Amino acid sequence: PLWGQARRILDPGFAQSALKTYHSAMQSVADDLIEHWSTREAVDVHEEMTNATLEVIARAGFSRNLGLFSDDGADQQVKTMLTALDQVLSWASESSNDLPLIGQVRGFFQERQFKDNLAETRDYFDQMVADRAAGKEPAQNDLLGLMLDTVDPETGQKLPHENVRDQVLTFLVAGQRRRGDAEAKDDDHLRN
Repeated sequence: PLWGQARRILDPGFAQSALKTYHSAMQSVADDLIEHWSTREAVDVHEEMTNATLEVIARAGFSRNLGLFSDDGADQQVKTMLTALDQVLSWASESSNDLPLIGQVRGFFQERQFKDNLAETRDYFDQMVADRAAGKEPAQNDLLGLMLDTVDPETGQKLPHENVRDQVLTFLVAGQRRRGDAEAKDDDHLRN
């Protein structure tokens, strides 16, 4: 039932008229990407496209600039959240391919870290949702505003904040890739 409620509330956010409202956010990411690339001799296109995807989702969906293309880079809270999210996704990806006994042993040793990373990621987005709901951040015509302010036409209820957080995570997971791959490649390059 909650999935249906979220679906009915979010449907208008993906209509053609709604998508037009996201254009300026998407354009701002393209502008930042071009400026960011203009200061570099070489770029990791895969990493940069992942960052662009995350920025588009964050800016268009939640009116939040993650700072992935700023000169200073993302703030520490965003870096921590993205690292934790990456580790959660890595664990999920790796565990889906485990042999039964190996997966159980590995899961036993990694479960605490997985839970800590998941909690860290949820905390970041719980705070974002709470700040918007409490009016600490201005109301926006974005997906987060839609999820927080819209009443489901069938149930007459708004989405619970925990579900809003989980929806936000779902959107970001769609734009995320394992950052560890790029970091490992960088470490190998530095060693050579």
